[in-house]
Amino acid sequence: MAISACAQNSIRVVDAVTNQPVPYAFCSLKNGIWGVSADASGLINRSGISAIDSVYISSIGYQSFLGVLPQSTDIITLTPVVELLEEVLVTPKTENLVSTGKIRKKDLAFGYAANIYPWRHARYFPFEEVNHEHPFIKKISLFATSRLDSAQFTVQLIEADSNKKPSNISITEPMVVSIKKGQKKLVEIPIVNPVSVPEHGYFIVLSWIYLDKYIYVYEHTMMNDPEKHKYSSYRYEPIFLTKSTNKPLEQFYYTDRHGWLPAKRLEGQIKTELAIEVIYSN
Repeated sequence: MAISACAQNSIRVVDAVTNQPVPYAFCSLKNGIWGVSADASGLINRSGISAIDSVYISSIGYQSFLGVLPQSTDIITLTPVVELLEEVLVTPKTENLVSTGKIRKKDLAFGYAANIYPWRHARYFPFEEVNHEHPFIKKISLFATSRLDSAQFTVQLIEADSNKKPSNISITEPMVVSIKKGQKKLVEIPIVNPVSVPEHGYFIVLSWIYLDKYIYVYEHTMMNDPEKHKYSSYRYEPIFLTKSTNKPLEQFYYTDRHGWLPAKRLEGQIKTELAIEVIYSN
């Protein structure tokens, strides 16, 4: 059977139930040392993958694929783990908004970046007392830095389980967000159809899109190099900024190789969390 040009150069990730593309799925080698994202149409460039490489392909809310990419087809199907929670139509007579706390630029600390190893980062938000009167997630604001103009990333809300860990239940579809070039940019993300805060809280998941157009190449020197040789490195934009906090660290990161793992703070490291503000409505 002849293989199409699309199959030779790329493979499309689709939902096993709906047969619709799964945009921005992760694809990484089993050893974890290389990865790429699907594009908005679910297409993954397979040029960096050999015929014998085992790969992970994953997307939040789906069972991951692990194996060698088929050579006789250009389709990979992912099976949904659970259904997406239904959005709630909010039509209060008078809308009233509350915030989790305004973020000030002077409180911003270091940021999270991504290079050759594909990963996601997530911060936990509990169901709080204020959510009894303001149960709907209306808007998300975060701070990020980008050296590229119109870099994009995805934001997705997922339920927490009873142990405050990320579950497989999606509250929203992945939202593609653009950021303008600049330092410490405020990015505001409206939730078009507000969703309610789950009983055990939720996570806001930030994911880089691992496509070549979002790569930023830069030069740097090693701290312990007395001759200050310059080295070339790269990262995917943007950098997600953090803010100082006195609260316990309730963040997780995801890789295809290990799944969700709790983020650990190094001894002596400043206490920080992803700089995210959430607006709730009644």
